[in-house]
Amino acid sequence: LGRVELLPFGDFEDYSQSDLERLKKPGISVGAAYARLQNAKGNRGILGRRPADQGTTDYNNVTVDAMFKTRGYSLDLAYFYRHGTRSAGDALDEMDAAIPAEAARNGWGAGVQTGYLLPTTNFEVAARYSAVRAADKNTSLKDLHEAGVSLNYFFANHPYKVQADYLRYWGEGARQGGEDFGQGEDQFRVQLQAAF
Repeated sequence: LGRVELLPFGDFEDYSQSDLERLKKPGISVGAAYARLQNAKGNRGILGRRPADQGTTDYNNVTVDAMFKTRGYSLDLAYFYRHGTRSAGDALDEMDAAIPAEAARNGWGAGVQTGYLLPTTNFEVAARYSAVRAADKNTSLKDLHEAGVSLNYFFANHPYKVQADYLRYWGEGARQGGEDFGQGEDQFRVQLQAAF
């Protein structure tokens, strides 16, 4: 695997999505990465369940991302592409017939998130949208969309915060399974984070 990253206006905290430093000079980060994973046993690479045929997958993964921060405002963009080639296993079903090879999870995903740290407070309002799409018919990846808003309170920078989210999921990969926004499902979440 490998990654390159450019910071044309100089170094800044580009691994935290929020502009907690309230940068007076804009910070921009642009990055790209490639990873090759051979003989992956999980259906999501090193993660996920083992395919029923017990085979493996060789994955190629590409990511491109960008971040912009200034004066409490943040914008985070990302694009992901994955293509895998399956090697079927030799697992048999209860009738001693070979279990067909499961298709690799080939496809792409993209996301955008924007946030604003309210002046003289530690509160941030944020919104995001992301999508995962199947690359072609020969994939086990299901289309999924997510849109939502968030309110964050930072006790002490990014590792210590309370986050409240409202998210809407829709698409074939959602539990309701409809491609229409109106057929989606809602999620409310409150999270307390304390990282050391």
